[in-house]
Order: sequence, then C-alpha cells, then structure tokens
Amino acid sequence: MSAEPRTVHLITVGVSLFDNLQHSLTGLRGGGTDARKGLLEDDKALAKRVWDARRELHDPKSEQTADQEREAQAAWLAEVTTPESGAARTRLEELLARIEPGRWPAQVGAELSSLAAHNLPSKRVPVPDQDTAILITSDTGKGLRASLFNAVALAGGDLDRVRYLHEPTEEQIVRERGNIVIARLPHLDVGGQKEFTEAMRDLGRIGRGVDRLLQPEDDVARFHLSGGFKAALPFLLGLGEALRGLRGPVKVRAFALHELAPGLRSIELPLRSLPPKLVNDQLEPFDGSGHMVGEPPQGAPLRGFAYDRLDNSRTWQLTPFGEALRELHRGRRVEEP
Repeated sequence: MSAEPRTVHLITVGVSLFDNLQHSLTGLRGGGTDARKGLLEDDKALAKRVWDARRELHDPKSEQTADQEREAQAAWLAEVTTPESGAARTRLEELLARIEPGRWPAQVGAELSSLAAHNLPSKRVPVPDQDTAILITSDTGKGLRASLFNAVALAGGDLDRVRYLHEPTEEQIVRERGNIVIARLPHLDVGGQKEFTEAMRDLGRIGRGVDRLLQPEDDVARFHLSGGFKAALPFLLGLGEALRGLRGPVKVRAFALHELAPGLRSIELPLRSLPPKLVNDQLEPFDGSGHMVGEPPQGAPLRGFAYDRLDNSRTWQLTPFGEALRELHRGRRVEEP
C-alpha cells in the first residue's frame, strides 16, 4: 500500500483560456456595465499585465498555415519545457514572471475550472506535488500553445514541473508521475477515418501508461471532461470504462462541470466497468488489420462500440475505439480486478 493516495488527473484541453484572457481588459478586471466579476478582479495590476501580454500568449496574426503552425508550436513546446534549453525558454520564463499563471483563478478556463470544482472545499487550481495531471491535446498550433499555459497554471507556476510528450508512450507516461504532462494526440480533430483510428490507438497507449500508474493499491484516476474537443469526450469516457474494468470502480471516476449551478459545481458522470476478459475475448478474433470473418462471440455484445459489420458482408471491423481498446489491453494478462 502506498504511503499516501495519489491521483492521476486526465484533462482534455481546448482554447477557452485564450478566449477568456484575451476578450477585454474590463472582463479581466471586473466592472463595466455588465456587472460581471472580472477573472482577475482581486488583482487589477495582474489583470493589466496579462492583458498587455495577450499577444505573447497567442497572437492570431502571427499564425502560419495549419501544418506550419502545428510544427512551429510543437518545436516551441519541446524547447520551452526543457530547462536551460535556449532563448525561447528564457523568454517564456520572463513572460510567466509577469503574468503569474500560478495565481490565475479557476474561472480562467474550462480545464482549470473542471479540476478546481473537484478540489473541495478549497477549489484550488494547482495540482498537489504527489499527483499527476495528463493534458490530452490535439496537435493544432493554438491547442498546443494553450496546453502549455494551462499546464503551468496547474503546476502552480512551476515550469520545471511541466513535460511535453510529442509522441506519448506507455513508458513515458509512467516516468512522469508527479508532473503536469502535455500529451499530444495527433489527428484528434478527425482529419479522416485512417488518421482518427491512429489517434485512438495513441489514446490506448496513453491508457496503458495510466493503467500502470494505478498499480499501487490506493492510487486513483479522475477524468475531468469539461474542456477540450467536445466530440472526443465519448472516447475518453470509453477509456475510463475500460480502465475501470481493469482497476475497479473505486479507482476510476469521471467528472464534469454542472454548467447551470452557481459557482464551481462538479457532477459525477456514469461509467460502466468493462470486464477485461469480455473485452479480450471479443477482440481476440480480429486480425492485425482489425478485421474478422464470421460472427463475434457471445452475440456481439460490443457491436457499434468496439466493432461493427461491414455493409452486405460477413466481415466485421474494429471501430476506431475498438483499436484503442486493443492497444489498452495489448500485452496485459487478463484478470479480473
């Protein structure tokens, strides 16, 4: 048994942070005619510094083509998350000293709000040192950049605790316990069926790393699903259900913000527990290309979820999420939790 329970937080990342911080100085400070409280109302000097630095956070006018911007931001992330790596890291450290993300309130973005709503009663944003946060982000330029500032806020302003995984693997996830991890997930924007299938395989590999982080008896996983690319949320819920089957219902839970409730209120989302032996037995007949001929066993209970029949044929094919399940279970001895 571990000395102290540790939590693995999985968070999908979007760009609401930029939208909120760059909307208006009045919105940051509070006041004005809308009587809306400002995001940084308790420190108007900080609000002014953030507003003045808004183009350094993200400048739409400097964006290149989608592919160029993706490559540029990925290279930037790799450099700035490496200590003493060069000029880009130094400039970022100077920027962070001015805008102090460690002091940003939860309302700055959906990702921070979702996690803070779970941290009762304090509703604090920073993730405790013993916990791990995995920020799952698509590889768009704006999304990658937003993930960095979300990560620094979750790290309480400590850039040294932020890691960027360009092609996250199971081993890399396991090594980053206690850090704030930006896990790039290419093709999460559903550029095509083939590309999205590969994104789901990558999601399964991230899941394998989370599964290993949960091996100590008391450690738990929390899925925070209020931010990021909304169409990806069902796939994250499915991953949670598969991990819950592997580790047990107490170990894996999912939450989202209650958007109509006053203040930061978190509601727990329903998760089934997918029995690992059932999943293994259902996926085993599929070949390396994700196909099988004939009927899946036991009446095809995972039809439409993990696999489906091709039109007018006896051939069945794994769905993109079926590929994620296969990656999650790959090389794992089948046993009930």
